[in-house]
Amino acid sequence: MKRLFATIVAAFALALAGPLALSGCAGGISGIVAPTPAGVNAKVGVALSTVTEARELLTIAVNADKVSAADATNLREQLNTARAGIDTAQALLKTSPADADARLAVASAAITAVRNYLVTKGAKP
Repeated sequence: MKRLFATIVAAFALALAGPLALSGCAGGISGIVAPTPAGVNAKVGVALSTVTEARELLTIAVNADKVSAADATNLREQLNTARAGIDTAQALLKTSPADADARLAVASAAITAVRNYLVTKGAKP
C-alpha cells in the first residue's frame, strides 16, 4: 500500500510539474507544448474520457491478474472519487469557473496517477 501511495504521489507531482515546466513557469520552452483543451468545458470532456480509459485499464489489469483484488478496489474508489470531482467541477462551471478548473486539475491528476500506476503494473490498453 505504501508503494501504491508513493507511486500515486510521484505521478501527481509529475502531472503538476510537467505542465509548469512546459508552460514557461519553470523555464521550459512553450513552443513544444502539445495543444491543450481550451476552456474548462473542454477539459471536462478530456477528464471524462480519461477516467473511462482508466476504468477500462483497471478492468484489463484485474482480468490479467496484474493487480490484487484489494488493490483494484482501492483504485476503483480513487477513480470514483475523481469522477465525483469532475461532476463537482461541472456544477461549479457557471458560478465559479476558477474553482471548477482547480477541482478539475485535482481530479485529472488523480486519474493520471492511477492510470500511470496501472501501466507500471503491466496493464496495456
